[in-house]
Amino acid sequence: MRYNSTYLYLKILDILKKSKKMTVHQKKKLP
Repeated sequence: MRYNSTYLYLKILDILKKSKKMTVHQKKKLP
């Protein structure tokens, strides 16, 4: 099954958003 580029783009955006949230949480944990 071939994914179209739009789906891949959205998927990458979603992953980036999640990773950004993770880094924000890590920064908040730091004193």
